[in-house]
Amino acid sequence: MRQKTDPEQLGTIEDATTYPMAVFMQKAGIGKHALSMLRKQGLKVIRTGGRAFVRGRDFSEFLANMGPSEGGGK
Repeated sequence: MRQKTDPEQLGTIEDATTYPMAVFMQKAGIGKHALSMLRKQGLKVIRTGGRAFVRGRDFSEFLANMGPSEGGGK
């Protein structure tokens, strides 16, 4: 089982920045499975030139639109 990321290792996702997928995953503290689940729930991923990117603005909007029962919170 993957260990949870130490909060001190996480970065800030800025609305005005577009992140390569690997950088986004590191800053958000998520792995491939979690990313797959977020995409199924509607997180926008931009693909171009054989690479994938996430815009910080899209991630912020995605989080803002999540209902209270989504996201695995208690």
